[in-house]
Amino acid sequence: MSPRKVRLVADCIRGMDVDEADVFLAHVPKRASLPLRKLLGSAVANAEHNFQKDRGVLFVEMIRVDGGPVLKRFRARAFGRASDIHKRTSHVTLALGEHTRKARKRFVTKTAAPKVESPTLEELGEGTVKKTWKAPQREERTSGMRKRFVDIGKRFFRRKSV
Repeated sequence: MSPRKVRLVADCIRGMDVDEADVFLAHVPKRASLPLRKLLGSAVANAEHNFQKDRGVLFVEMIRVDGGPVLKRFRARAFGRASDIHKRTSHVTLALGEHTRKARKRFVTKTAAPKVESPTLEELGEGTVKKTWKAPQREERTSGMRKRFVDIGKRFFRRKSV
C-alpha cells in the first residue's frame, strides 16, 4: 500500500511502549495497521530471542516509511484512451529502543489551574449578569519530544489539501 497511507499509522506509534503500540494497532480502523502490527511483533520477538531483552522496557524508537517499487498499470477509458494506475508499495523500517531507569517515568501529568476568586453578584452591582466560563482541563500524555494520543483524529481524517 502507498507510503502516505502507512505513514498515518506509523506516525501515531512512534515513541510508544511496545504494549501500547500493539493495543493501538489492534484497534485503529486503518488497513495499514495489520502489517505494522505484524512487523512490531516480529521486532519484539527478535529483541527477546536474539538480545534477551524484556518486553516491558522496549519502545518504538524509530519507524520510517519509504516508498518501494511502483507497479505501473493501465486502465481502459472512453474514446479508446488509457489512464495510468500506479500501485505503490512501501518499505517500513522499525527500530526498538530500551528504556533506561530514568526514562521509564512517563506518566499522565495533571496540571492544576490556580483558583481565581470571582466576584459575587452583589459586588458587581445590580443589572450585571455574571457570565463566566472556564475551559475544562484536558489530561495529556507526554513523551520526550511530542504529545501522544492528543487529537489523533485530526491526523487520520484530514483532507488532502491541508
